[in-house]
Amino acid sequence: MAMTQGCKAVLELKVRKFGNSLGVVLPKEVIARLRTRHGGRLYLIECPDGDYRLTSYDPSGESKMMKAKDIMDRYRNIATVIQFARCLSEEPLLFTPSRWQ
Repeated sequence: MAMTQGCKAVLELKVRKFGNSLGVVLPKEVIARLRTRHGGRLYLIECPDGDYRLTSYDPSGESKMMKAKDIMDRYRNIATVIQFARCLSEEPLLFTPSRWQ
C-alpha cells in the first residue's frame, strides 16, 4: 500500500470479467472495514473533484435523518408531554372511581 495526498492508503485492485460485466474483488480487510458482507449493499459516490468513493453508507439515508431530526425538533415539547404522561401512568392513582362517588 502506498501513501497518497489526502488518502491514508492505496490498494490496487484488478478489474475482472464476471459474466457480461466487469468488477473487482475486494479483500476481506476492505469488506470488514466497510462493514458489509455477501449480499450487502455498497454505494459508489461521485465526489466534487471527479473521484469516486466506495462506501456502505447510504447517502439517501442522510436526508431521511435530517427530516427526522427536523420533526423531532419541532415536536420536542409534545414528546416531553407524552413522556411525562407515561411517567404518571406508572404511578399509583390517588383517586379511584369508587372514591369519586
